[in-house]
Amino acid sequence: MMKRHETDWTSLIAGLTFCGIAVAYLGGEITGRSLELRWVVPLLLIGLGVAGLAGTVVRALRQTAPVVEVPRVVVDSPPVPDESLPYSEG
Repeated sequence: MMKRHETDWTSLIAGLTFCGIAVAYLGGEITGRSLELRWVVPLLLIGLGVAGLAGTVVRALRQTAPVVEVPRVVVDSPPVPDESLPYSEG
């Protein structure tokens, strides 16, 4: 079984940007319309910029997040039933 890991937002957004451009080119080939390079390059740079920004923000949030210690409870005696709860006899 694989261990869970945190999402790498930079890689995810960059991958989605490249997939979106690939789908746009494929759609252009299917429909006969051409996708102009003057639109592709800015969209690629914007997508990569958003990916870099998301990665930076997530990393900063992870580094500044407070570390919360979970107290450990050690129980030496058996639990005592709560007598205030109603019960049925049958």
